[in-house]
Amino acid sequence: MNRLLVLAPNWLGDAVMALPAIADVRRAAPDLSITVGARPSIAPLFGMVGDVNDVVTLAPRQPSVDVAAWRNPDAELRDRQFEAALLLPNSFHVALMAARAGIRERWG
Repeated sequence: MNRLLVLAPNWLGDAVMALPAIADVRRAAPDLSITVGARPSIAPLFGMVGDVNDVVTLAPRQPSVDVAAWRNPDAELRDRQFEAALLLPNSFHVALMAARAGIRERWG
């Protein structure tokens, strides 16, 4: 595996608590390219983390009960061809986003 997407928690405190997990992934795989997907309010935090190679700012989804209406992440994530995703939020939406981006291996 060469390219990992880490989907970050949505709240600042949770994002700060996720930093040791990202550091552990880096220690376990020093040559891995780690990209963090985060909402606009916390994306700058991950930009300051040395273990992160890139940050993708994910636009917030519009509230809807219709799953088909949820924003499709193809433009942002599919083209980057991530091999795996680490899902830090406990959210069906995040899991669906990773699946719709074509990421076959999903942890979390």
